[in-house]
Amino acid sequence: MKALKIPFSFENGSIRETRDRRTIEEQKIVNVLVTSRMERVNRPRYGAGARELLFELNDELVFLDFKTDAIDECRSHISTCQIADIRGRTTDYINGEESVMMIDVLYQLPLGTTELVTVDVAIPGEVTEDTDF
Repeated sequence: MKALKIPFSFENGSIRETRDRRTIEEQKIVNVLVTSRMERVNRPRYGAGARELLFELNDELVFLDFKTDAIDECRSHISTCQIADIRGRTTDYINGEESVMMIDVLYQLPLGTTELVTVDVAIPGEVTEDTDF
């Protein structure tokens, strides 16, 4: 199986692609997590909407609600691996940014060990009242 390599780029005049199973599964997981509902044409229920958590209060119940929905979304749209757990980091912000969230996803490939992929959720280039100029 081969898939387009994310982020989209070219290599030797053609589109980069990958055959690495782990990379393909991680790309699928990231895609489901960062896609918001109603974002995809003809698939209004696709996506977990992790970006919506960026400006939520740091509440354990809000994250547990997201986690439940995100695991269900991943299980219904990714059939080639099993999601074991999703964990959110409230510390270790990137460059001191508060509008960045880091999500760790534990998943397992068939006949494989448990793997970890980290998703950095941010809105790049967004200017808010707290942005330094």
